[in-house]
Amino acid sequence: MCRLLLESRGHVVEALTSGERALVAFARFAPQLVIVDYALGGGMTGVQLVARLRQRYASTVPIILISAHEQMATRAFEAGIDAFITKPFVSTELLTAIDQLLAGEARHSA
Repeated sequence: MCRLLLESRGHVVEALTSGERALVAFARFAPQLVIVDYALGGGMTGVQLVARLRQRYASTVPIILISAHEQMATRAFEAGIDAFITKPFVSTELLTAIDQLLAGEARHSA
């Protein structure tokens, strides 16, 4: 759903299925924004991926974490996310967070 939604708005999307693949892709590409699901494959959570991205690259690229577990929000913000969206969500929540982060607005929770 996210991929089609974002591509329909003109965004180029690189969809990856594991944290390790995301780390490799992040090193090769210069993303404008990263969207991470807490439940990644490959033995790494979304929060762990965010922490590794921030530690390894000290990146200022905005990161949105999506999770069905609202209690993950605090840990996710501590790891370095810029926005947290709880599943299930409507597309306007995600699009609003993307628009705000790409415009340079501060961290928030949706």
